[in-house]
Amino acid sequence: MKFLFAIVAILVISSASSYSQNIKATTQEGKEVILSPNGTWKYSDPNMIKTNSKPASSTKSVKSSVVKGFEFWMDGKKWITAKKKDTENAEFQFNHIDGNCSIMIFSDKSYVPADDYSQQFIDNLHTSSPDAKIVNEEKRIINGVDVRFVSVDAVFDKITFRYFICFYSGKKGTTQIISYTPKNIFPEFEKEIIDFMSGFVIKN
Repeated sequence: MKFLFAIVAILVISSASSYSQNIKATTQEGKEVILSPNGTWKYSDPNMIKTNSKPASSTKSVKSSVVKGFEFWMDGKKWITAKKKDTENAEFQFNHIDGNCSIMIFSDKSYVPADDYSQQFIDNLHTSSPDAKIVNEEKRIINGVDVRFVSVDAVFDKITFRYFICFYSGKKGTTQIISYTPKNIFPEFEKEIIDFMSGFVIKN
């Protein structure tokens, strides 16, 4: 996929400048949300946060050599290790057995505030895809760990691609689990991508 050259650019994460204040609003269903200046939103009630656990089918795992304690569990019948990574900056890459969907994992010992991540991601992606935009951002809890799910659409060679990302940042370091696939077929892979991301575990 020709669009993958953009991956290298978006992996560079640095400190972001401060932004204007968030705005509280109420949905048509009466639920209070917080609108961010970057166009994303989140529920103001932490009880609205979805919780994910490692699926029973996720029996294959890899351990990060960059950040001790980071483990990634997956269904080995659906995800295979890539013979060649699309970028050498990735610690791991897995391709879906059906093709047209890949996941790369990047870990680092640095800390990046979760509230800054999506804006930095999109700012870096704009160098390769000026029309790239954040579609959605939400907090999740995976195996007891707070993470962010971020959806981004970007156009390369007149084709719209969907980046679906799980981002974690804590005292041990950061990890980005980045899936990418043509937007029109993303729904076919969404559940299996989320199952993959739900296999992120931090061991002491």
